[in-house]
Amino acid sequence: MSKHIKTFALLLIICNSVFLILYPYIPARFAVNDDVVMLLISSGKITGEPEPYLIFINFLIGYILSQAYTYLPSVEWYSVHHVMCYASSLAVLLFVFIQQKENRVIKSLKIITVLLFIVLFALELQFTTVAFSLSIAGYLLAYYTITNYQFPDKLYIFFGIIAVLFILWGFCVRFEAWAVTSLLVVPFFYKSLAIKKNYLLYGTAALLLIFAFSVDKIQHQGDDWEYFTEYNKLRGKLNRYDNRQILDSQLDVNFVIDKHPHVTKEDVKLFTWYVYPTSSMNLEVIQSMRKATPAIPIIKAIKDFLYTLIYYFPHYSIPISITALVALFFAIKNKIFIELLFSIFLLLCSLFFLISTANIIKDRVFIGMIVSIVIFLFSTYSLEDLGNNRVKQKKILHIGTVMIL
Repeated sequence: MSKHIKTFALLLIICNSVFLILYPYIPARFAVNDDVVMLLISSGKITGEPEPYLIFINFLIGYILSQAYTYLPSVEWYSVHHVMCYASSLAVLLFVFIQQKENRVIKSLKIITVLLFIVLFALELQFTTVAFSLSIAGYLLAYYTITNYQFPDKLYIFFGIIAVLFILWGFCVRFEAWAVTSLLVVPFFYKSLAIKKNYLLYGTAALLLIFAFSVDKIQHQGDDWEYFTEYNKLRGKLNRYDNRQILDSQLDVNFVIDKHPHVTKEDVKLFTWYVYPTSSMNLEVIQSMRKATPAIPIIKAIKDFLYTLIYYFPHYSIPISITALVALFFAIKNKIFIELLFSIFLLLCSLFFLISTANIIKDRVFIGMIVSIVIFLFSTYSLEDLGNNRVKQKKILHIGTVMIL
């Protein structure tokens, strides 16, 4: 067995063992109620038997969790799944950093940084950060595999398959988090299209993603769970804390009441404040509420975008600015300037879209996006060295890495 595979397997075992052993003794919790509801569904606490229909999470994962609860109900599988995803993502990131040929101090700082990110995520279990962790780990491992030109075919196939599985799992845990991560890192992969053997890897990944998406769509058609899923997704968009002010000030309540006479103003008000009179506020009513809420004008969307970045996240301004400058330096030195600019452009477009449609971007999404691109940029200059001996690391690169921290 190759030493690379042995190292990878050992890291997977150590990270998962440590996380699972220590987790019952640390003050962890679920960050949002969405995870609590999906836990109750998968464990059978709502319908009386474990169900695979987890609203935001793909049917494939829901099916695996429901089967685990069926055969071994004494284990809290939903939380175990999240913890193992964090631990396995950490193992992948550590593996890639350990392989890099650079100063021990800098390598140690990188490892400590990644460890802190994942541990902070794991203290507040949340399926969005799980998806971000899996996706960035998968893409980084894929990038490591295709840029390590010294890899024999067996190692290329092994780590290529592992990378695809991580990307697929991130896709299944939360599509939106996977999609944002993909937007941010895919520009760095375009050079690999010149290597024909990568086509099979990319084709396999695409087929598996299509398969997972199709299974989820098929399994949710024409039953009560389809209604339940659509209702909860739309409800989440309407009455989030950050949208209540918009609903209170802009919602045309009379339009809703005229269209649905059984609904009262009190019903609508209660709905916007997390009280659900389900007998009156059915799917058709909240669809009407969605239509009765005017779209945010483009000028206001731009103002909200700038306001959010300046007001809600002032404590991130310095590290983000430093990261941008250092990343720019890395990009120029490694001739990936165009990729970096395109990635930053996509990051800003994603932020603008999220803020303009939801009025605000949640911390976990913002941090997930920043962590994804920082970790990836964090690694690219060293990964390029693996396949190009002419690229020499300079002391200023080490200084820049420390500045990112």
